[in-house]
Amino acid sequence: MEDSNRAPLPMVDELHGIEDRRGADGTRHQNPRFRTLKGATIVWLTGIPVKCIVRNLSQTGAKIEVHNPIPGNFDLIFDNDQARHRCRVVWREEFNIGVEFV
Repeated sequence: MEDSNRAPLPMVDELHGIEDRRGADGTRHQNPRFRTLKGATIVWLTGIPVKCIVRNLSQTGAKIEVHNPIPGNFDLIFDNDQARHRCRVVWREEFNIGVEFV
């Protein structure tokens, strides 16, 4: 239950002066992302195709689980319908990357 006497959260971290750009869902995504579990392949001109798993997806990007090194730009081809998306990596963590469709 929400407390109606509570002050709204600030958009700026008053202690550090850092703007909080997260949306209502607690993320910085421009469009809502939906959890998924889709097989796909990462391809680029000079590399061998790499299998991966798409963990979430939106109109503008995706979170991808991949266990091989990949470049900053590549094409993502979904296994189910062969849809192809040009991608740019915007963040990397151990076995996950976040991409923006370009």
